[in-house]
Amino acid sequence: MNKTWMLLGGFFAAAAIVSLCLLDEAVIAQGKDDQGRNAESDEEQSVEDKLLFVGTPACSARGCHGGIEPLKKDCWQNEFTLWLRNGDPHLRAYEVLKSDQGMQIGRALKAAKIIDKEPHESPVCLVCHTTPWAATGEAERQRTERRFGVGCESCHGVARYWLNPHTRPDFKKTLSAVERRYKYGMVDVSDPIFRFQMCTRCHVGAPPSVDPRDWDGVPLLADVNHDLIAAGHPRMQFEASSFFANLPPHWNPNTPDRVKNDEGKTWALGQVVSAWAAARLLKHRADASTGSPWPEFAEYSCYACHHNLRQDSVRQAQDQKHDRVTLGSRPTKPGTLPWGEWYFSGSYALASEPATHPADAVAKCVLDCQKAMTFGARPFETQPNRNQAGEAASRLASALEALAVKLAKSPPSPAYLSAVLKVMAGPTPTSADWEVGEQTYLGLRTFLDRKQSPAEIKRLLPMRAFPSDVNGPVRYNGPEFMPQLRELLKQFP
Repeated sequence: MNKTWMLLGGFFAAAAIVSLCLLDEAVIAQGKDDQGRNAESDEEQSVEDKLLFVGTPACSARGCHGGIEPLKKDCWQNEFTLWLRNGDPHLRAYEVLKSDQGMQIGRALKAAKIIDKEPHESPVCLVCHTTPWAATGEAERQRTERRFGVGCESCHGVARYWLNPHTRPDFKKTLSAVERRYKYGMVDVSDPIFRFQMCTRCHVGAPPSVDPRDWDGVPLLADVNHDLIAAGHPRMQFEASSFFANLPPHWNPNTPDRVKNDEGKTWALGQVVSAWAAARLLKHRADASTGSPWPEFAEYSCYACHHNLRQDSVRQAQDQKHDRVTLGSRPTKPGTLPWGEWYFSGSYALASEPATHPADAVAKCVLDCQKAMTFGARPFETQPNRNQAGEAASRLASALEALAVKLAKSPPSPAYLSAVLKVMAGPTPTSADWEVGEQTYLGLRTFLDRKQSPAEIKRLLPMRAFPSDVNGPVRYNGPEFMPQLRELLKQFP
């Protein structure tokens, strides 16, 4: 098919969807048409009036963000159209709940009495598979919003208080990003801290919060714990830079702040904000009053338990030599569950280099949290102490918050980040399991041209990859993988 016609077809399809959206929104907003026909019951209209979110259709008008051609200014006003046309994965978040895999996971969760409805009807699933404030209730606006998957307000903030004000020319000029966030609930996603805070609410997890202007919470608990993983849900292994690099853009990439984007700063803040979210979630999990399962095995490395049982395995050789280490280069005893390697290896390494004042606090808090969460090596040690773990997680979250603010004001230099990656890579061939190895690899990729990567990087793929028939890195070999990363790191200052 002619490329021009394919492009036009995409625009026409987007325009058709926009038109349908506008029709939906008109019905929802008016409640009654001009001839007096009731579109909603009085009770449902009352529910609509109390909803904090306005819905994705409210953003999709051609004069708002549903235009066909980009305008010649920073805001193109065709962002919604691009979001549809480019196939953003968030658009499919609701529909995957109805897929074969989604239904299979749902059957397992229902059998375990974790949900009592189909996945596409259960708030446990909907809190992250649609705009969170559409996860409960059956008002028309909520049902409509679910069809858009994870809609506009999931990332940009619930718009009840800012939808009209943000159209004023002076709105952005007279109010800082912080004022817009906490006064109106509008999230400036050009700020990497705000952006990653919104991502981590679902891609890491978050405790419930009644105030949508709290970045750290959603109306319901968002937590892919070990029960959901055991039912077949993928584990939440979020790395901000790589996720964002793979997201189809629906924004203008040529604005000054995006052209001047500091990849190193973005990576560092992604590490710290993700760890911040993980610490806050751990604090919630450790609180016995929440009824959360304990110990929560999603806090630990999957591959501490799920690994090959061959007698000649690398793991057994390491155990015999007490050569396998975890955060802080601490040796692990056979039977110990290593904690926190995915979300805290980067933050610990950032804190190990003396660049910012809060760094020492972060390093100490990470090790304190690790100590509180580590168990399994001593007889009759069946679980970590919840109170100690919760207190350690609370201190760690506060230290990470201070470190994020400091890094945002004083971005780390390339030499500093190179030193951080070398800390992550470790001094010995056996210093890292897959989780630390993969985080180090993704950090290294941040500083390499993604389109012209060295051949050495490509040769690492077989060891990193999950085979199609196994949900795990069965070919990973730390003593071979990490030295190759260290050789690549020698290219940097």
